[in-house]
Amino acid sequence: MIRYLFVFIICFTHTVAKAQLINPASEWFELTSFFNKSCIKENKIRDVHILIRDKDDGKIIEDEGVFLHYEFDSYGSLIRSMKGVKLSKGMDTAVTKFYYNENHQLIKQKEEQGNLSYTTIYEYESNLPKRLIKIDNNKTPEDTLYNRKLESRKQGGSLIINTLNNSGKPYLKEIKEFRNDTLIGQHISHVFNLSFTEKKYIYEAGVLLKYIYISHFDKRKEAFWEYAYEKELIQEAQLFEEGERRKRRVFIYDKNNLPTSVVERDYKEKSIRIYSFLYSYQ
Repeated sequence: MIRYLFVFIICFTHTVAKAQLINPASEWFELTSFFNKSCIKENKIRDVHILIRDKDDGKIIEDEGVFLHYEFDSYGSLIRSMKGVKLSKGMDTAVTKFYYNENHQLIKQKEEQGNLSYTTIYEYESNLPKRLIKIDNNKTPEDTLYNRKLESRKQGGSLIINTLNNSGKPYLKEIKEFRNDTLIGQHISHVFNLSFTEKKYIYEAGVLLKYIYISHFDKRKEAFWEYAYEKELIQEAQLFEEGERRKRRVFIYDKNNLPTSVVERDYKEKSIRIYSFLYSYQ
């Protein structure tokens, strides 16, 4: 399985306008951070609460209590996130907590939902990823699901990370490409087969115009986001999958250039989703 999580924090970043809260190069509306740390810190934002409502075509809007919630430290780093999860009988809440070292690198991530609990540990050497450990906290004693040694090195404008199997041999290879410390590409591949995922980031005048995602398992698939800006703020984002428009997101801002709403049109599902943003400050 090639979908492997590398969230190690190193000294490279995406280019994103300082005033822009949402980082267009991130995966949005997940339990990991998709926010611009500089914007969080500058505006002294303590937490962001997002209410989610859905409306199918021809029906009234529904509020089923689904939400996302994010809490930050004084540096703008995400320290806790929550997601209201709709179940067949009521609601549940998924919680993720994040812990950092003195260099603001992620060293531990704890995920909890219901009776389930998992901990992921990140280790570094010379500020580069060294080891990735995931623990199942539900068992007594706790069970280590995997303990992977990582071989990391910088080569020109690239960071190369090899993940070793239990025999000490590389089985997964990740290459991150940078230009002026800005991530412009990422390629993750299995060493022993042709499966891979690839991300490309296309910038112009310091803003991200296009984010391309390519995957190849049983067959090749391609999707991309395109962004439109006004005064460095995202006004519109559109998702295309296999050449067809799938989603469109429109942004509404307050006087401080913080988003108050994101309205998402899903053309395939014939529905609208509204994300409403609420802020608390330090």
